[in-house]
Amino acid sequence: MTYYHVSKEKEFDFSLFKKSRYGFTALFFTDNSELKDLYLKENKGAEISIDNPFIDYEIDFNNKISYSSVFRNTIINLNKKGYKTVLIKNVIDYPSSANKKFISSDILVVFDLKYLKTLL
Repeated sequence: MTYYHVSKEKEFDFSLFKKSRYGFTALFFTDNSELKDLYLKENKGAEISIDNPFIDYEIDFNNKISYSSVFRNTIINLNKKGYKTVLIKNVIDYPSSANKKFISSDILVVFDLKYLKTLL
C-alpha cells in the first residue's frame, strides 16, 4: 500500500517538521490518491510517498471526520502511548473548509521521523 504526504513547502525537508498542530512531531499520510491530489491543489507544496510501512498500531475510526475533537484526542493519546507509526482506518477527511469534498481515507500517522527517514 502506498501512502502520500503533501507539505506546504515547495520541497520536502525533514528540518521543517519539528511539531504538528498538536504540539509534537507527527506527519500525516493518506492512502487515497484523490485526497492527495486535493491537498496538492490546496497547498501547492511537495509530495512524498512511502510504500508498505511498518505499522505499530491500527484502529478503525468508523467513518468519523478528521476535523473533530475526537480525532484530535485520538492523535494525542496515540502519541502518549509511544507508537512510531499508527494506521487510522476509515477516516473522513478533506483539505480545508474552502475545499470540503468528504473522502474516506486510511491515514498513516508517523510520530517518529527517524523511522520515516529510513523509508525515504
